[in-house]
Amino acid sequence: GNLLKAGDADSRATGQPKSIIVAIAQAGGIGKLEALRRHETKSISLQAVKLLETIVNESLKALPSLSSLLQSPEEGIRKEACLTLSNITAGNRDQIQAVIEAGCVPFLCDLLAAPDSEIVNAALEGLGNLLKAGDADSRATGQPNSIAQVLVQAGGIGKLEALRRHETKSIYLMSAAKLLTFCWTEDAAAASSGGGGG
Repeated sequence: GNLLKAGDADSRATGQPKSIIVAIAQAGGIGKLEALRRHETKSISLQAVKLLETIVNESLKALPSLSSLLQSPEEGIRKEACLTLSNITAGNRDQIQAVIEAGCVPFLCDLLAAPDSEIVNAALEGLGNLLKAGDADSRATGQPNSIAQVLVQAGGIGKLEALRRHETKSIYLMSAAKLLTFCWTEDAAAASSGGGGG
């Protein structure tokens, strides 16, 4: 908490995103806060939730840095960055739009092939949240799901297909659900535009 306050003061003074957010991600803090969020002691759980909310809100300013962390050669750093992005995609429309504009979707797709099942789960969660937001926009505008289109361009469909054969049952089930959501969205878009199903 105190580190975030110090980072906030530094951020206001320099006009730059909070470097402390990136440092917390690099040190593995997001995963630890996620675990503390489920702690049996309510006060610890609540404090972890508050810190995660602060990190998520401030991470929007640090999205370019988080995007680069998704490409880190260190698996632990990729995991923390992916967890942070997954948390952001569970937020409001502005947060989701910021993730899209920062170009994070292809990086999340790349992480679907990661050897660490926690990274894969976080990437699936994030992409699922983004697909839902894209579907809501698609229904409102009558246009195809723009997130689904980015997913296709990033090779995400092939990676989702590969995950359907994953040894971890939760990953298999989640990837199958995301693939079905994607296919349903594409079928609906094709039907509304007069094309065939897909």
